[in-house]
Amino acid sequence: MRFGRNVAGYKFALGEVLLELGAHQLTFASLADLAVPYAAALCRHLELEDKQTTSAQSRFLDACRSRSRGELDETKLIETTVRLGFQNVIDGFHVSRDGQPVEHRFFIDERSKRNGIALTDDLLALASGPHAGVLPREVEARWNLVEVSWGLGLGSRIVSFEMEPDADPDPLHLYAPRRLRRAPVIGVRDALSGYQNGRCAYCGTEFTDIGRSRVAVDHVIPFLLMSHGWQDGDLHQVWNFVLACWACNSAKRDRPPAKEWMPWLVERAEQLIGSHHPLRETLMKQLGKDAEEREQTLVRRYTEATTLLRPWMPPRLPGW
Repeated sequence: MRFGRNVAGYKFALGEVLLELGAHQLTFASLADLAVPYAAALCRHLELEDKQTTSAQSRFLDACRSRSRGELDETKLIETTVRLGFQNVIDGFHVSRDGQPVEHRFFIDERSKRNGIALTDDLLALASGPHAGVLPREVEARWNLVEVSWGLGLGSRIVSFEMEPDADPDPLHLYAPRRLRRAPVIGVRDALSGYQNGRCAYCGTEFTDIGRSRVAVDHVIPFLLMSHGWQDGDLHQVWNFVLACWACNSAKRDRPPAKEWMPWLVERAEQLIGSHHPLRETLMKQLGKDAEEREQTLVRRYTEATTLLRPWMPPRLPGW
């Protein structure tokens, strides 16, 4: 789900439902049981963005639209969802963009035996673990990013998404480009959580909540430099943002991290770009078109920052 090919919103809807079922520690769900929350999630998102697939037509999505218009009753929608809504998503849920199966399977397909799916221990552990409160928000963030890119006609290339502060710079939001500006797309914390496996970038502490009171959005290269003659690109962009626990954020303050930490930032950018994350094109625009140029950009900016500010050593280096 995290790095799969985004050709429809179905994986996000199913991911949302699986987390909900896992939170209740259920071990089996029939297609009829899945159909109710699954169709409801897609109906909700169709009202926000009508384009939920790159395919020209979808009889299932047409049924969801009919339900939203009051033309189809709930019973008929559930029947249609069971018949059409799971044809591809169950088969493709555990397949990554390169066509390879993912390491962990969250359900076993038992449609031929019991007309449903068996939820695995991996899902139950995930849905009750330390990231349980974070994951639904991350799924929603990924879904919003992808559907907005479709709605703006950018395919899977969100080429000019930018970071922009509100009047109160906390919370922050992702916005569409100025010429296509509409409402904020998603909060920065939600969008960044998956970048670093739900952990503090500097000490590796697992986040159980990514609300404002517990997790800070930190500028790796301090934004302070923008008011001190900084000329090498905007520091208020996604490439320079990480999530940090309040202890690390308070200790770091207006200092760049130690040089030994910086390869993590380089690796994070390359993993996201290589996985075709919705912000792939944004990162390439901000850092460079190829891996060598992106590394040179980060090294150059870090070198300049550390001539002006003394580095800070994180409690532990990446490699959790």
